[in-house]
Amino acid sequence: MAPKYPANAPQAPAKPPKHAVDTRAAGAASKPFAGLSCLPPDLRAFLRNRSVTEIADLLRLGKGTASRIKRGIYPHAPNKLLKRWEAVRAAGTVPVGTWALRRVMADATVHEAVLWRGMLYSGAGLLGMRGRQIAVAPTADGGLLAQTLDLPPQRLPLTLVGEAEGTA
Repeated sequence: MAPKYPANAPQAPAKPPKHAVDTRAAGAASKPFAGLSCLPPDLRAFLRNRSVTEIADLLRLGKGTASRIKRGIYPHAPNKLLKRWEAVRAAGTVPVGTWALRRVMADATVHEAVLWRGMLYSGAGLLGMRGRQIAVAPTADGGLLAQTLDLPPQRLPLTLVGEAEGTA
């Protein structure tokens, strides 16, 4: 039986060399958060500073969609994203400042309150939490957002009650 590829068979022509391609950033946009200039600056800051899970939970998106948006791959029509962002901002569930620890205290005018920058804030979620520590941050609507330090954490919107008198 003759060999399948005889030793004296002609050689195949040489293939042209492939061009080198840089694939280091294949999964990300070249300039994330610069893709849609129509996004409000506070939404861009929110997307930059939050985790994919938090973006998905607050904007009611799938984690895959939130991941693509975080990487700078935006939908063709961002109307739904902008509507959901407006709803999140209107609800006051997005803190705009840094978090600080405060102790829930008793006040003469309200049952439970939190002192923040000389003002007292209270909310229905603070009932029964006297003496416990919570994390608080200001929101865009002028209110305060509190988060318990327990697991799982709860977020509680707080509203202004009045000025603190004689407390430091």
